[in-house]
Amino acid sequence: MLAALPGAAQAVTTGDEPVEGGNPGARPTPTQDPTISGSATAGQSLTGNRGSWNPPFLGDPVALDSIWLRCNAAGTDCRQVAGATLTYPLTSADVGSVIKFRVRGTSTVVTDGYRERDATGVVISAAPVFPVAPSNVTPPTITGNAREGELLTLNPGTWTGSDPISYNYGWARCSPDCRPVATTQRYRVTGTDVGSQLAAVVSARNAIGTANVTLRTGAVAAKVASTTRLKRLSPFPLMLIDGRVAGRTTSISTLRLRRVPGGATIGIRCTGRGCPFRRSTVKVRKGKSRTVALRRLQRRMRAGTTVVITVRKGNTLGKYIRLRFRRGSAPARVDRCVAPKSSKPVKCS
Repeated sequence: MLAALPGAAQAVTTGDEPVEGGNPGARPTPTQDPTISGSATAGQSLTGNRGSWNPPFLGDPVALDSIWLRCNAAGTDCRQVAGATLTYPLTSADVGSVIKFRVRGTSTVVTDGYRERDATGVVISAAPVFPVAPSNVTPPTITGNAREGELLTLNPGTWTGSDPISYNYGWARCSPDCRPVATTQRYRVTGTDVGSQLAAVVSARNAIGTANVTLRTGAVAAKVASTTRLKRLSPFPLMLIDGRVAGRTTSISTLRLRRVPGGATIGIRCTGRGCPFRRSTVKVRKGKSRTVALRRLQRRMRAGTTVVITVRKGNTLGKYIRLRFRRGSAPARVDRCVAPKSSKPVKCS
Protein backbone atom coordinates (compact mmCIF):
# COMPACT_ATOMS: atom_id res chain seq x y z
CA MET A 1 0.00 0.00 0.00
CA LEU A 2 1.20 3.54 -0.71
CA ALA A 3 3.25 5.00 2.13
CA ALA A 4 2.42 8.26 3.85
CA LEU A 5 2.71 11.03 1.25
CA PRO A 6 4.39 13.31 0.51
CA GLY A 7 7.85 12.42 1.86
CA ALA A 8 10.75 10.04 1.23
CA ALA A 9 12.08 9.42 4.71
CA GLN A 10 9.74 6.53 5.53
CA ALA A 11 10.66 3.17 3.97
CA VAL A 12 8.04 0.51 3.20
CA THR A 13 8.52 -3.13 2.32
CA THR A 14 5.89 -4.63 0.08
CA GLY A 15 5.47 -7.43 -2.39
CA ASP A 16 1.76 -6.71 -2.94
CA GLU A 17 0.18 -5.42 -6.11
CA PRO A 18 -1.13 -1.81 -5.99
CA VAL A 19 -4.32 -1.72 -3.93
CA GLU A 20 -7.71 -0.10 -4.14
CA GLY A 21 -9.95 1.22 -1.36
CA GLY A 22 -13.45 2.45 -0.64
CA ASN A 23 -16.58 2.00 -2.70
CA PRO A 24 -15.72 0.46 -6.11
CA GLY A 25 -17.97 2.96 -7.75
CA ALA A 26 -16.23 5.88 -6.04
CA ARG A 27 -12.65 5.27 -7.14
CA PRO A 28 -10.76 7.41 -9.63
CA THR A 29 -9.89 5.51 -12.83
CA PRO A 30 -6.63 5.99 -14.78
CA THR A 31 -7.28 6.62 -18.46
CA GLN A 32 -3.54 6.75 -19.12
CA ASP A 33 -1.21 4.70 -16.89
CA PRO A 34 1.76 6.31 -15.17
CA THR A 35 5.08 6.13 -17.02
CA ILE A 36 8.81 6.50 -16.33
CA SER A 37 11.19 8.29 -18.68
CA GLY A 38 14.91 8.99 -18.58
CA SER A 39 18.14 7.00 -18.66
CA ALA A 40 18.15 3.98 -16.33
CA THR A 41 21.85 4.43 -15.51
CA ALA A 42 23.57 5.37 -12.26
CA GLY A 43 24.36 9.07 -12.26
CA GLN A 44 21.33 9.92 -14.42
CA SER A 45 17.75 10.82 -13.39
CA LEU A 46 14.32 9.30 -13.93
CA THR A 47 11.16 11.34 -14.40
CA GLY A 48 7.71 10.06 -13.46
CA ASN A 49 4.49 10.95 -15.28
CA ARG A 50 1.38 10.38 -13.12
CA GLY A 51 -0.84 9.75 -16.15
CA SER A 52 -4.46 10.84 -16.64
CA TRP A 53 -7.31 10.00 -14.25
CA ASN A 54 -11.11 10.26 -14.38
CA PRO A 55 -12.98 11.17 -11.16
CA PRO A 56 -15.70 8.82 -9.84
CA PHE A 57 -18.23 11.65 -9.94
CA LEU A 58 -18.59 14.64 -12.16
CA GLY A 59 -16.96 17.66 -10.54
CA ASP A 60 -15.02 15.47 -8.08
CA PRO A 61 -11.35 16.51 -8.40
CA VAL A 62 -8.81 13.68 -8.25
CA ALA A 63 -5.92 14.18 -5.84
CA LEU A 64 -2.71 12.54 -7.18
CA ASP A 65 0.25 11.52 -5.04
CA SER A 66 3.28 9.42 -5.93
CA ILE A 67 6.35 7.68 -4.50
CA TRP A 68 9.49 6.03 -5.86
CA LEU A 69 10.29 2.44 -4.86
CA ARG A 70 13.51 0.46 -5.06
CA CYS A 71 12.80 -3.27 -5.51
CA ASN A 72 14.93 -6.34 -5.91
CA ALA A 73 15.76 -7.73 -9.36
CA ALA A 74 12.48 -9.67 -9.38
CA GLY A 75 10.50 -6.46 -8.81
CA THR A 76 9.37 -7.51 -5.32
CA ASP A 77 10.54 -6.64 -1.81
CA CYS A 78 10.22 -2.91 -2.48
CA ARG A 79 11.23 -0.04 -0.26
CA GLN A 80 10.29 3.60 -0.64
CA VAL A 81 13.30 5.74 -1.56
CA ALA A 82 11.64 9.04 -2.48
CA GLY A 83 8.19 10.60 -2.53
CA ALA A 84 6.23 13.57 -3.88
CA THR A 85 8.89 14.72 -6.36
CA LEU A 86 8.51 13.60 -9.97
CA THR A 87 12.29 13.36 -10.51
CA TYR A 88 14.50 10.70 -8.98
CA PRO A 89 18.33 10.93 -9.21
CA LEU A 90 19.90 7.48 -9.59
CA THR A 91 22.93 6.50 -7.51
CA SER A 92 25.25 3.49 -7.33
CA ALA A 93 22.95 2.03 -4.64
CA ASP A 94 20.28 1.57 -7.32
CA VAL A 95 22.43 -0.53 -9.67
CA GLY A 96 20.89 -3.96 -10.27
CA SER A 97 17.55 -2.93 -8.69
CA VAL A 98 14.13 -2.34 -10.24
CA ILE A 99 12.88 1.22 -9.73
CA LYS A 100 9.10 1.69 -9.67
CA PHE A 101 6.96 4.82 -9.78
CA ARG A 102 3.65 4.36 -7.88
CA VAL A 103 0.76 6.80 -8.23
CA ARG A 104 -2.38 7.01 -6.07
CA GLY A 105 -5.51 8.78 -7.30
CA THR A 106 -7.84 9.72 -4.46
CA SER A 107 -11.43 10.95 -4.52
CA THR A 108 -11.89 14.19 -2.65
CA VAL A 109 -15.57 13.34 -1.94
CA VAL A 110 -15.66 9.68 -0.96
CA THR A 111 -13.67 8.62 2.10
CA ASP A 112 -10.97 6.08 1.20
CA GLY A 113 -12.00 6.15 -2.40
CA TYR A 114 -8.66 5.62 -4.11
CA ARG A 115 -6.85 3.52 -6.67
CA GLU A 116 -3.06 2.95 -7.18
CA ARG A 117 -1.16 2.22 -10.34
CA ASP A 118 2.54 1.44 -10.94
CA ALA A 119 4.45 2.55 -13.96
CA THR A 120 6.41 -0.26 -15.59
CA GLY A 121 9.56 -0.72 -13.48
CA VAL A 122 13.02 -0.16 -14.96
CA VAL A 123 16.24 -2.06 -14.19
CA ILE A 124 19.15 0.22 -13.28
CA SER A 125 22.60 -0.41 -14.76
CA ALA A 126 25.99 0.93 -13.77
CA ALA A 127 27.35 4.00 -15.47
CA PRO A 128 29.59 3.09 -18.42
CA VAL A 129 33.31 3.47 -17.78
CA PHE A 130 35.08 5.20 -20.63
CA PRO A 131 38.77 4.35 -21.02
CA VAL A 132 41.18 7.21 -20.36
CA ALA A 133 44.79 7.62 -21.50
CA PRO A 134 47.51 8.07 -18.83
CA SER A 135 47.95 11.53 -17.36
CA ASN A 136 50.67 12.63 -14.96
CA VAL A 137 49.54 14.00 -11.58
CA THR A 138 52.74 14.06 -9.52
CA PRO A 139 55.91 14.60 -11.59
CA PRO A 140 58.62 11.91 -11.65
CA THR A 141 61.75 12.39 -9.55
CA ILE A 142 65.36 11.18 -9.58
CA THR A 143 66.94 9.97 -6.35
CA GLY A 144 70.65 9.45 -5.79
CA ASN A 145 73.79 11.54 -6.22
CA ALA A 146 74.75 12.44 -9.78
CA ARG A 147 78.34 11.38 -9.28
CA GLU A 148 80.49 8.81 -11.03
CA GLY A 149 79.89 5.34 -9.65
CA GLU A 150 76.61 6.29 -7.92
CA LEU A 151 73.27 4.66 -8.65
CA LEU A 152 70.39 6.90 -9.77
CA THR A 153 66.77 5.76 -9.51
CA LEU A 154 63.95 7.19 -11.61
CA ASN A 155 60.67 7.28 -9.67
CA PRO A 156 57.60 7.39 -11.98
CA GLY A 157 55.51 9.77 -9.88
CA THR A 158 51.71 9.47 -9.79
CA TRP A 159 49.53 8.87 -12.86
CA THR A 160 45.81 8.58 -13.57
CA GLY A 161 44.12 6.68 -16.37
CA SER A 162 42.48 3.37 -17.13
CA ASP A 163 44.22 0.32 -15.69
CA PRO A 164 46.45 -1.40 -16.36
CA ILE A 165 49.18 1.23 -16.80
CA SER A 166 52.74 0.11 -17.60
CA TYR A 167 55.87 2.23 -17.33
CA ASN A 168 59.03 2.44 -19.42
CA TYR A 169 62.18 4.34 -18.47
CA GLY A 170 65.04 5.92 -20.35
CA TRP A 171 68.28 7.78 -19.67
CA ALA A 172 70.29 10.05 -21.94
CA ARG A 173 73.65 11.82 -21.73
CA CYS A 174 73.45 15.48 -22.79
CA SER A 175 76.48 17.61 -23.69
CA PRO A 176 74.64 19.48 -25.13
CA ASP A 177 72.89 17.02 -27.50
CA CYS A 178 71.25 14.08 -25.77
CA ARG A 179 72.04 10.48 -26.64
CA PRO A 180 70.31 7.45 -25.08
CA VAL A 181 72.45 5.43 -22.67
CA ALA A 182 69.99 3.12 -20.87
CA THR A 183 66.36 1.92 -20.81
CA THR A 184 66.20 0.85 -17.17
CA GLN A 185 64.65 2.41 -14.09
CA ARG A 186 68.06 2.55 -12.40
CA TYR A 187 71.24 3.92 -13.94
CA ARG A 188 74.82 3.66 -12.70
CA VAL A 189 76.71 6.87 -13.49
CA THR A 190 79.92 6.18 -15.44
CA GLY A 191 83.16 8.04 -16.09
CA THR A 192 81.87 8.95 -19.55
CA ASP A 193 79.11 11.00 -17.88
CA VAL A 194 81.60 13.28 -16.11
CA GLY A 195 80.96 16.89 -17.16
CA SER A 196 77.64 16.07 -18.87
CA GLN A 197 74.05 16.38 -17.80
CA LEU A 198 71.79 13.37 -17.46
CA ALA A 199 68.22 13.44 -18.73
CA ALA A 200 65.57 10.88 -17.81
CA VAL A 201 62.15 10.09 -19.27
CA VAL A 202 59.17 8.20 -17.86
CA SER A 203 56.69 6.79 -20.38
CA ALA A 204 53.26 5.67 -19.11
CA ARG A 205 51.22 3.45 -21.42
CA ASN A 206 47.80 1.79 -21.42
CA ALA A 207 45.43 0.49 -24.09
CA ILE A 208 44.33 4.04 -24.96
CA GLY A 209 47.60 5.88 -25.39
CA THR A 210 51.02 6.91 -24.09
CA ALA A 211 52.24 9.95 -22.16
CA ASN A 212 55.83 10.98 -21.47
CA VAL A 213 57.50 13.18 -18.86
CA THR A 214 61.15 14.18 -19.35
CA LEU A 215 63.45 15.46 -16.62
CA ARG A 216 66.31 17.66 -17.81
CA THR A 217 68.58 20.29 -16.31
CA GLY A 218 67.92 21.75 -12.89
CA ALA A 219 68.58 20.02 -9.59
CA VAL A 220 67.43 16.57 -10.72
CA ALA A 221 69.89 16.54 -13.60
CA ALA A 222 72.88 18.21 -12.01
CA LYS A 223 76.30 17.92 -13.60
CA VAL A 224 78.15 14.79 -12.66
CA ALA A 225 81.05 15.27 -10.26
CA SER A 226 84.50 13.94 -11.18
CA THR A 227 85.99 11.02 -9.27
CA THR A 228 89.38 12.76 -9.12
CA ARG A 229 88.28 14.26 -5.81
CA LEU A 230 88.29 10.83 -4.20
CA LYS A 231 91.37 9.63 -2.34
CA ARG A 232 93.05 6.38 -3.22
CA LEU A 233 92.89 3.35 -0.97
CA SER A 234 95.84 3.42 1.43
CA PRO A 235 97.96 1.36 1.47
CA PHE A 236 97.34 0.60 -2.20
CA PRO A 237 97.39 -3.16 -2.92
CA LEU A 238 99.82 -4.92 -5.25
CA MET A 239 99.29 -8.24 -7.05
CA LEU A 240 101.91 -10.96 -7.50
CA ILE A 241 101.26 -13.68 -10.10
CA ASP A 242 103.46 -16.53 -11.29
CA GLY A 243 102.84 -19.59 -13.46
CA ARG A 244 103.48 -21.36 -16.75
CA VAL A 245 101.87 -21.02 -20.19
CA ALA A 246 101.32 -24.25 -22.12
CA GLY A 247 99.31 -23.97 -25.33
CA ARG A 248 95.66 -23.31 -24.55
CA THR A 249 96.12 -23.16 -20.79
CA THR A 250 98.00 -21.17 -18.17
CA SER A 251 98.87 -22.87 -14.90
CA ILE A 252 98.93 -20.35 -12.03
CA SER A 253 101.17 -21.38 -9.19
CA THR A 254 101.08 -18.11 -7.22
CA LEU A 255 98.39 -15.40 -7.02
CA ARG A 256 98.59 -13.08 -4.04
CA LEU A 257 97.50 -9.56 -3.12
CA ARG A 258 99.94 -7.67 -0.91
CA ARG A 259 99.35 -4.57 1.22
CA VAL A 260 95.60 -5.17 1.47
CA PRO A 261 94.17 -2.74 4.10
CA GLY A 262 92.44 -4.30 7.08
CA GLY A 263 88.64 -4.23 6.69
CA ALA A 264 88.81 -4.12 2.88
CA THR A 265 86.62 -6.27 0.62
CA ILE A 266 88.09 -8.29 -2.24
CA GLY A 267 85.68 -9.03 -5.08
CA ILE A 268 86.43 -11.59 -7.79
CA ARG A 269 84.41 -12.00 -10.99
CA CYS A 270 85.25 -14.69 -13.58
CA THR A 271 83.84 -15.09 -17.11
CA GLY A 272 84.54 -17.77 -19.69
CA ARG A 273 84.42 -21.58 -19.94
CA GLY A 274 87.46 -22.11 -17.73
CA CYS A 275 86.11 -20.40 -14.59
CA PRO A 276 86.25 -22.32 -11.30
CA PHE A 277 83.45 -20.02 -10.10
CA ARG A 278 81.58 -16.92 -11.32
CA ARG A 279 81.71 -14.60 -8.33
CA SER A 280 83.45 -14.63 -4.98
CA THR A 281 83.90 -12.15 -2.13
CA VAL A 282 86.60 -12.12 0.55
CA LYS A 283 86.28 -9.88 3.61
CA VAL A 284 89.70 -8.99 5.09
CA ARG A 285 89.93 -8.85 8.86
CA LYS A 286 90.30 -5.44 10.44
CA GLY A 287 93.68 -4.32 11.65
CA LYS A 288 96.99 -4.01 9.86
CA SER A 289 97.43 -4.52 6.14
CA ARG A 290 98.15 -8.09 5.12
CA THR A 291 98.87 -10.40 2.22
CA VAL A 292 95.94 -12.44 0.89
CA ALA A 293 96.47 -15.54 -1.26
CA LEU A 294 93.72 -16.17 -3.81
CA ARG A 295 94.07 -19.95 -3.72
CA ARG A 296 90.89 -20.70 -5.64
CA LEU A 297 92.52 -19.09 -8.68
CA GLN A 298 95.82 -20.96 -8.28
CA ARG A 299 94.96 -23.55 -10.91
CA ARG A 300 94.93 -24.18 -14.64
CA MET A 301 93.02 -21.48 -16.55
CA ARG A 302 91.83 -21.88 -20.15
CA ALA A 303 92.46 -19.33 -22.89
CA GLY A 304 89.52 -16.95 -23.23
CA THR A 305 88.88 -16.77 -19.49
CA THR A 306 88.78 -13.30 -17.90
CA VAL A 307 89.22 -12.61 -14.18
CA VAL A 308 88.49 -9.19 -12.62
CA ILE A 309 89.72 -8.52 -9.07
CA THR A 310 88.74 -5.42 -7.07
CA VAL A 311 89.83 -4.28 -3.62
CA ARG A 312 87.55 -1.70 -1.95
CA LYS A 313 87.21 0.05 1.37
CA GLY A 314 84.91 2.95 2.20
CA ASN A 315 84.51 5.94 -0.10
CA THR A 316 87.92 5.69 -1.75
CA LEU A 317 89.36 4.73 -5.11
CA GLY A 318 89.98 1.02 -4.91
CA LYS A 319 92.27 -1.35 -6.80
CA TYR A 320 91.13 -2.83 -10.15
CA ILE A 321 92.96 -5.74 -11.86
CA ARG A 322 91.84 -7.56 -14.99
CA LEU A 323 93.55 -10.74 -16.27
CA ARG A 324 92.62 -12.08 -19.71
CA PHE A 325 94.15 -15.48 -20.34
CA ARG A 326 95.45 -16.05 -23.86
CA ARG A 327 96.64 -18.97 -25.94
CA GLY A 328 100.41 -19.32 -25.94
CA SER A 329 101.01 -16.00 -24.13
CA ALA A 330 101.09 -14.61 -20.64
CA PRO A 331 97.78 -13.17 -19.43
CA ALA A 332 96.94 -9.64 -20.63
CA ARG A 333 96.84 -7.52 -17.50
CA VAL A 334 95.18 -4.17 -16.75
CA ASP A 335 95.89 -2.33 -13.47
CA ARG A 336 93.58 0.62 -12.79
CA CYS A 337 91.45 2.14 -10.04
CA VAL A 338 87.74 1.69 -9.39
CA ALA A 339 85.25 4.13 -7.86
CA PRO A 340 82.96 3.14 -4.98
CA LYS A 341 79.94 1.09 -6.15
CA SER A 342 81.20 1.16 -9.75
CA SER A 343 82.24 -1.84 -11.84
CA LYS A 344 84.20 0.07 -14.48
CA PRO A 345 87.91 0.96 -14.15
CA VAL A 346 89.11 4.58 -14.06
CA LYS A 347 92.49 6.23 -14.10
CA CYS A 348 94.21 6.43 -10.75
CA SER A 349 94.82 10.00 -9.58
